[in-house]
Amino acid sequence: MGLTFAGMVEEKTHSAYQAVVHLSTGGAEMHRVWARQMRNFWQALPATLIEVVVHAGAVDFLRISSTVAPYLTELEAQGVQFLVCANTLKDRSIAPEELLPFIQVVPSALAHIVIRQSAGWAYVKL
Repeated sequence: MGLTFAGMVEEKTHSAYQAVVHLSTGGAEMHRVWARQMRNFWQALPATLIEVVVHAGAVDFLRISSTVAPYLTELEAQGVQFLVCANTLKDRSIAPEELLPFIQVVPSALAHIVIRQSAGWAYVKL
């Protein structure tokens, strides 16, 4: 008898889950892998409150011209929030207008992650 995914999940409603997803690695291939992993995550726990926190080399992922922009737009429409580090934008001379319109700017990506973890959110590093 095989173990099903449902058998591994604690008895909670999906909305009880909160996850902060940390993305700092750049590159088109990494972004495609990330998009695939997020699709799998979202299918397994569709009502999870998810914040994707982006900084460093991954910031290009959030640009209007990103190859995964349509997928990010789809996730955002389903409730996934995308946040970018203000320090990264400043260091790389990127204007917020170069990013997808729903991207939120936080003062520090790492500080935001610490705040969420302190509040009990799950941490996922991709």
